Amino acid sequence: MERKRIERQVREFLDGYFEEFGTSSQVGIESEPLQEVKPWMEQLIDDIESNELRRYERQAREAAEKASTLLRGEFINALTSRIGKMERDLQSLNRSLQTHPFHNERYSFHRTQVVEFQPILKIIEIGKTSPEALDMLFRGDVPDDFPHRDTIMALEALLEDPEKDFTQFEDYRNFYTFEIHMEDVATGRSTRWEQRRGTGSGAEQQVPIYVAIGASLAAVYGSAERRAGKPSGFALAMFDEAFSKMDGRNQRQMMAFYKKLGLQFVIAAPFEKRVAVLEHMDTIVEVDRIGEQSRASVVSLKEKAKRELMAIDPDLMSDQDLAARLAAE
Repeated sequence: MERKRIERQVREFLDGYFEEFGTSSQVGIESEPLQEVKPWMEQLIDDIESNELRRYERQAREAAEKASTLLRGEFINALTSRIGKMERDLQSLNRSLQTHPFHNERYSFHRTQVVEFQPILKIIEIGKTSPEALDMLFRGDVPDDFPHRDTIMALEALLEDPEKDFTQFEDYRNFYTFEIHMEDVATGRSTRWEQRRGTGSGAEQQVPIYVAIGASLAAVYGSAERRAGKPSGFALAMFDEAFSKMDGRNQRQMMAFYKKLGLQFVIAAPFEKRVAVLEHMDTIVEVDRIGEQSRASVVSLKEKAKRELMAIDPDLMSDQDLAARLAAE
């Protein structure tokens, strides 16, 4: 402490000397005070230049540049790709659902941004339109009039929060809440699944669940993006007591939806459900239990058999065809 006090006094005396006698601080060795003070000044300057804080400053600057590069190259670019794929998947699913109404309602998937992660999503949009703006990340000297300053500062605060679990940032699905909407075909009135859950009929409760299961499986397998003529692996979907609370028409719509998603399904269902699913099945295994014994028989369905079975199914007949058939009987 005493040394610092004396050093401060020396600087004050030098300032007074230069001011009173009009001597420049840039004079050479002809100035006696500077001859004596110069070694001390040089040592002090050297101490400042070699101080650990200067080294830490360089390391911090290099770390900031590396963090910015990683954030742009590996984090933002990867998220942009994944979110783009998610948007394409949702569009594909919604196109498929558009042609398969259930209970006279069209289903669709929707997403809403989670407020907490909006800075990340805004940065992704900025990166698409103004990639040079990302050079300001972790700079610490973003000008007040910089167009995206608030977003950059909010993102840095979010990523630097020690209380945050960084694994949350690795999965883009954490940035959104996903919902299923049902739109009445006749009136256009839209309802969210969260509003209806627990209040609808058994079938109305089942349909959204099966829609979500099909969409999830298709996303995992990537089956909805398959193209004809290209090799693909299996996309197996297995259900026990499948579609138990749905009527025949909705069962057919659900299976047609699954087939459009590229899923290969194996279902276990009671005998009376067989008629409703025949048009979408290639093989049926009938299991009969007699006393303590069981017997299984395998039936392979050809396209002609499917068409003929469908032709006599009342659910698939028009009102005119059904009236004509009843009159004939």
